[in-house]
Amino acid sequence: MSKYSKVKHDFIRWRKIVSNSNRYYNGTPLLKYLDDHKSFLEYEVHTGDVFFRGRVFNLDDVISDDSEFFDWIYEENAVFQGYKAADSGAPPIKIAKEGRLNGNGISFLYTSSDDETAISELRPTRMEIISVAKFVAKKNVLFADLTQSKSERIEDGDVSELVWLIANEFATPHYAGHNYAFTQYLAGQFMNMGFHGVIFDSSLNPQGKNYVFFHPNECKAINSRLYQVDNINISSRPISRKEV
Repeated sequence: MSKYSKVKHDFIRWRKIVSNSNRYYNGTPLLKYLDDHKSFLEYEVHTGDVFFRGRVFNLDDVISDDSEFFDWIYEENAVFQGYKAADSGAPPIKIAKEGRLNGNGISFLYTSSDDETAISELRPTRMEIISVAKFVAKKNVLFADLTQSKSERIEDGDVSELVWLIANEFATPHYAGHNYAFTQYLAGQFMNMGFHGVIFDSSLNPQGKNYVFFHPNECKAINSRLYQVDNINISSRPISRKEV
C-alpha cells in the first residue's frame, strides 16, 4: 500500500468511526499528524477584510403590525436596505440549528468571499428575494485554509493528501438528512488547534469560497442590499464509469 493510499485508508476509517459510532474518537494518527503540521493550513484574515452573508428576505420580519411598515427598505441611500445589522449575522445560540460545522445550540458565522457565492449557498429558488450583508473583520485572526488550491501548494505529499481529503469533505454538497457529524467534529478539532475559523471551497459556486467564523463577534455587518434571484443555471455532462 503506497503512503498516499495509506493516508486515504486511515482517513476513511476515521470518518466512518466518527460518523457512525464514536463522536469523540481521537485514536487516529492523522489527528496528531494534522496538529503537527498546522502551519501548512494557516491563513491570516486581516482587519478590514470583507465577507458576505445572505439570508432569504421575508417582509413579515420587518413589519411590526398591519399598519406599520419600515420605509428604509425603499430608501436608495439606506445603509441597510435588507436586514439590519443585528438580523444579518449569526443566529442567537438559543435558536442556532446545526450546520455543516456547528451543532445545535452552537452559533457560528457563515460568510462567503462574494455576494454571488453568499446567494448561491442558500440554494434559492427563482424570484426569491435575498438580503446580502457585507461584513468586515474586526481583528487579525488565523483561519484553517482547506481549499483545494491550498492543498495543491503544499509540497509535503502526505500533508497535501490529507488536506485534500478534508477539503473535499467540507466542499461536498450536503442536503437534508445528511450526517454532519464528521465536519462538525473536524471544526471542533480546528478550534482546539487555535484556529478562529475555516475556509473551504463553495459546493455551489466553483469560483467562490466560504469563511466560517467560530467567534461571530470578530466580524461586523456594515451594510446590506436586497437581490432578486432571476435565474438558476444548471449545467451537466455524462460521466465515465471510472468517475462513479
